[in-house]
Amino acid sequence: MKKSILIIVIVMIVSVIVFAQTYRCQYDNNSMIWTGKTKTEYGKLTKEYRCPAGHFYWVVDQNSNVPPPPSYNRGPKCQCDNNVLTWTGKTKSEWGKLAKEYRCPIGHIYWLVD
Repeated sequence: MKKSILIIVIVMIVSVIVFAQTYRCQYDNNSMIWTGKTKTEYGKLTKEYRCPAGHFYWVVDQNSNVPPPPSYNRGPKCQCDNNVLTWTGKTKSEWGKLAKEYRCPIGHIYWLVD
């Protein structure tokens, strides 16, 4: 009885490791976690993945017959430490132009105009 339960548990762990879709952040090599957000681009389902540092990537779903893109959206970079900046969602208008607030993982803040 104990052997069969142990075998079942081992098979379940191995199957989760083998079949789980894992992505790694290309900047700090942390595991990416699916945020639950999806969108459709060019008829293909894409999912948003984030790492603990806040980097995010939109990856084409594996069930859609298209491999993930070779390079992810890198976006603007921090002038101090060359980390990728993440849009915080904040905006303001300056001189009639829309500026967006971006932050790097260290905490540097930039207001950028598209």
